Amino acid sequence: NIVPGCVRISGTWFLGGGGPPPPGVSVPTPPPGVNRIVLNFNFGPNQEVHLVDFTLSGPDGRRGTDDRGGSCDARGESGEDAFRMRVQASNIRVNNFSLWLGNGGDGGDAETKKDCDPGRATGGNGGQAGNFKMSATGTFEIAGAFNIFPGRGGNGGSGTANGKDGDPACPGKKGGDATATGGNGGANKKE
Repeated sequence: NIVPGCVRISGTWFLGGGGPPPPGVSVPTPPPGVNRIVLNFNFGPNQEVHLVDFTLSGPDGRRGTDDRGGSCDARGESGEDAFRMRVQASNIRVNNFSLWLGNGGDGGDAETKKDCDPGRATGGNGGQAGNFKMSATGTFEIAGAFNIFPGRGGNGGSGTANGKDGDPACPGKKGGDATATGGNGGANKKE
């Protein structure tokens, strides 16, 4: 719903009954199955948004699931991205606003079962760090502190591949090939 006039965001939001406003909002890590959290403050055209004496902290991305010992082709799942925040208004004014962007989730580890030929293990990629975008068609004023805690990209998962043993007889018999690849770390693009 479009809110006429100036909108001031401060304290903590309550869903339901009131109480004195605390100094911030902390979004917890969501339950499994929630893939993305986006906070979108869009108060419509010709609106001013004031972020005053306000702290917002978003959740970290969840860690990817491990794949250990189940097959000769193991793959860890990718870690999840941390939350995104988007603010759009005609005019934005910041005065003592702290923004804690979450860390990306670590990628899951991968390990093959024993005696593989070939054995392949690929760790999951790390999730991206939290990010935000704030844009104003008119003015963007930082009247007081604007503290940004950027978070980090998630670590890539490890890979451990197990090839089967060779035969030590004479002549010997070749063992199984094994290839392990760690996952990529999560991106942390800030501009």
